[in-house]
This record gives sequence, structure tokens and C-alpha cells, in this order.
Amino acid sequence: MRKLFCTLGLLLSTLCSKAAPTPPASDYLADFDTLATEVTANYAYFTDGPQHWQAAVAHYRPLAAKARDQLAFITVLEQLLEELHDDHTQLNRNTPSSPRLVPSGTDLWAAWQGDTARLVQVRPDSPAAKAGLQAGMVMTHIQGQPIAVAVAQKLGRVAPQTSQRARDWALRSLLAGRRDQPRQLRLLADGKPLEVTLAGVSTQASTPLSHKRIGSTGYIRLNNSLGKDALITAFDAALAELGDSQGLILDLRDTPGGGNSKIARAIMSRFIAVEAAYQRHDLPLEAQQTGIARAWLELVQPRGPFQYTRPLVVLVDHWTGSMGEGLAIGLHSLGRAQVVGTAMAGLLGATYTIPLPQSGISANVPAERLFHVRGTPREDFQPPIRVDLTQPASNTDDPILAAGLRELASHRPAQLP
Repeated sequence: MRKLFCTLGLLLSTLCSKAAPTPPASDYLADFDTLATEVTANYAYFTDGPQHWQAAVAHYRPLAAKARDQLAFITVLEQLLEELHDDHTQLNRNTPSSPRLVPSGTDLWAAWQGDTARLVQVRPDSPAAKAGLQAGMVMTHIQGQPIAVAVAQKLGRVAPQTSQRARDWALRSLLAGRRDQPRQLRLLADGKPLEVTLAGVSTQASTPLSHKRIGSTGYIRLNNSLGKDALITAFDAALAELGDSQGLILDLRDTPGGGNSKIARAIMSRFIAVEAAYQRHDLPLEAQQTGIARAWLELVQPRGPFQYTRPLVVLVDHWTGSMGEGLAIGLHSLGRAQVVGTAMAGLLGATYTIPLPQSGISANVPAERLFHVRGTPREDFQPPIRVDLTQPASNTDDPILAAGLRELASHRPAQLP
């Protein structure tokens, strides 16, 4: 794959660039051209061809030629990649002022409803939640700018700016903010103005998972650990402890940070009795090169010491991202679990790594399309049991968990789309 190295998880290095010998400007330009060429050839989500990307390349190439250090060069590459409006496309190296990642680096999820920018979820126990922000509030300003003006500027200089997906991407990116500054927001709460200043988001967890019993139901929550081998051992131990439960909830609402398909398969393997397909892949590059489409199903095999056969419910929300999305959809594809919650992060495809040899930087770019085994694109999958967090919830501070417990009590089997 033209020096690409496949990785199904999202690289989340937050290391800032350190002082290093400055390469010649020609080296930066060579790396810029490598990135431009590889994205043109391999990016799997050009909806109408790469012409807008190529226009962005033409715009930013002179800026790359002027870069005199890595900080400046990284900034140019970030601006170029932002023209794709894709949260799953990013660099493995950042500067102190780089944008925070979405969803792992944000605590606010918002969407445009006509001309209104509305919060649809606030991450629990986050700076935004502690400041009193709630789903349903309306965004009016960010960093002192009207939100519509800020979004128009964020959308870039080249790529189309009118699609709903692009506008929502820009809105959420702005709400995540930059690494070196607090977020200054102005909102409307029940029609009344509210101003807040929010710190950045920390998502570090001390253990791979947490587990407990809720009555006769087992509960396992993954702590942003789908890229950690230690999760397999921890999951097996938790499942052994909860093996006699009458039903199980697997909470994936803290899986924003990529992961490893080996670990996802290890979890799925404990819930099935026979080998089965859990995900469909499509490789657009091969079809472009040969005129012959290439697609395949990925399989998972059962793994001991026992299979958990009682009802299973998976909880998801907007902080279920990348491999978390794959795990939720995989268990649903297997007919093994019902999925309850909100739409997930909607991260696109499986990422490949593009190394830029002169600077030592690399970029992650979705090069494979991923699907539910019944054909629904991963980014479009919606939980069959939806929970609207903008509506008042009665008698619970966790309406998604409450809906999951109700679903388990009903003992309804998962329905494939």
C-alpha cells in the first residue's frame, strides 16, 4: 500500500514537538508532497472525487514551502487535513496550540438545527458538566465571536462549506478548542444568557475497566482502554466474576480514543458459540486501480473459558468512537447484543498511517470503509434503542443506563437492521 502501514486504531500521541535540528525547506516540501499524494490515492471518503482536496493542496503548498521549523510545518499540515472535515484524519504529533481531538479531547457534542447550534450531549463529570452546561442549550458565541462566524472561518478556504456534516464538524471542533487556551462560551439556557470559561478535558483512567452488580445484572464499563492489552485480562476477570448474572450491560460510553481490533475481538469472542462475521470492509483504492471492487468480512472465533450466553446490552453515546463503535456494531452484527443510547462519534473507516520520512511526522487517514455486516456504514449506524438526552429524564441522572436496564428486563433479542 505504497509504504502505508495499517492501523485500525486512532493514534493519540499528545506529545508536543520538541526542539530538533531544522531540516531544509525542501525536506518539508517533500513531506508535504508525500502526504498530498498518499491522501489523494488512499483516502476512502471523497464523495465527489479528490478535486477539492487537490485545490487545498495547491493552496497550502506555498505555505509549506515557507515553513522554517517543525511547529510551523505541523500547523500547515493541520490546516491542510482540516479541509477534509474528518475527525479520524490527523497527525501523530502536535504543537502547544494544536486543536484538541474530537471526541477524546472534548466534553461537548453539538449539532446544527437549521441556523441554531444546539448542545445534544454534555460529557458527565467534565468541565462543561461541572459548569452547569446541559443538552438542549443553544450556543451563541465562542471566544467572543458569533458561532456562525466562527464556524464559517473554521470550515477552511477551499473545501465545500455547505454540507450538514461539514458544519457539524466545524462546530464540534470549535467547542473542543485548542490545547493552549481555555474555551470562552456564551449560551442560551432557557432563553437566558450564560457565559462560561472551560478548561481542557482530561480522559486518563487508572484502570482498564470498572465492574459491579446492579441487582441481578452485571455491569462492565471500559475506561478508554481498547488500545491496551491489559484490558483483555481485566475483562476476562470481570466476566468470570459476573458470569452468574441474569444479564449483562457492556458500557462503551468511555471509548473515544481509538483501539486495537485484537482487543475488540477478544471481548466479542466471549459472547459467541461459533465463528461468525462481525464487520465488513471495503478498499476503494483497489477498485480505483484495477476496476474490480474488493470487500471482505472479518470473522471472530469463540474463546473460553466459557461463553456468556445470557442477554447482553451495549450502551453507547457520542464518546463511543472508532474501535468502540466497531465493538458495538460488531456485537450487534453477531446478533448477540442490543445497542442502547445516542448516535456514536461517527468516526470514518479504518485508518492507515502515512509516514513522512524527512520530518519524522506521520498522519492517520481512513483508507478502508467499514460497515455493519448488513451493509450500514459504521458512521451511519444508529442504536436501535435511541435515547434523546435533550428531553427531561424523570427519576434518573443516567437515562441511557436506565434504558439499558429496561431493555434487559424485556429480554428482547437484538434485531439486525
